[in-house]
Amino acid sequence: MIEPTEVTPERIVAASAAADVTLTPVAMPEAQGSPDQPQPSVWKVNLNGFDTLVVQLSPATTIVRADRRLNPAGNEVDDSTFTADYLAANTVNSRIYGVKALITDVDTDPVARIEYEILTGAGLTDQQLTAQLYTAYTGVVASHGILAREASEIRRHL
Repeated sequence: MIEPTEVTPERIVAASAAADVTLTPVAMPEAQGSPDQPQPSVWKVNLNGFDTLVVQLSPATTIVRADRRLNPAGNEVDDSTFTADYLAANTVNSRIYGVKALITDVDTDPVARIEYEILTGAGLTDQQLTAQLYTAYTGVVASHGILAREASEIRRHL
C-alpha cells in the first residue's frame, strides 16, 4: 500500500505534468501579513483558451480557477445584459458537484469564474494527486461550456 504524503508545490507541478499540463509559476508580492503565515504557491496555465490559476493556499487546500471574460470586445453594456450569466452560474452550482461558478468583476469587466477545490490536508498519493488535478482541469473547462450553454438557453427565454 502506498502511503499518502503531504502535497507540496513540487508535487503539484509534477502531478500536473503527468496530466499533460505545464504550469508556469506566478511571482507573488511580498506578504504583508504575519511572517509565520505561509505564502501561497501560484501557477498559471491556459487550458483550452481559459486563463487558469492553480493556487496552493496551504498544504491542506489547492484551488484550480478558470476565468472567461463575458464582454471581451469591451462594448458598452448595462448590468442586465449579464442576467442570464448570473442565472446560469446558479444553475451550474445547483447541478454540478465539486465546482463553484460565479460571475464577478475583474478590472470592471464581468468575468465568468469556475473554481474547483482540492482538499489535501490528509495527504495524497501521487496517483490520487494526479487524478484530482486532472479532474479539476477537465471540470473547470467542461463547466465553462455548460455555463455558456445554460446562459444561451436562458437568453432565449428572457
